[in-house]
Amino acid sequence: MVALVTVGMLGFLYLRQVVGTASQGTNIRELEAQILDLRDQQRQLELEGAQLRSLQAVEERTQELNLVEADRVSYLATLSDRVALGD
Repeated sequence: MVALVTVGMLGFLYLRQVVGTASQGTNIRELEAQILDLRDQQRQLELEGAQLRSLQAVEERTQELNLVEADRVSYLATLSDRVALGD
């Protein structure tokens, strides 16, 4: 009787392990598919960001916002390596 209970317990544990492994395989496949989708989204967002930063897009947005082009740009020279002086 003890042998039959032991064999039954071992069989149950084996089946539980097999079912757990199969469900983990399914989860791994789902996660791999999600990774591929996220990589595609990342590529699309990088492309969209590059298009928005392009010179043509910036020029179009400046016209839409009624901004005017600067005639002359002058820069201030720093007197030291520090940008701000403390007390």
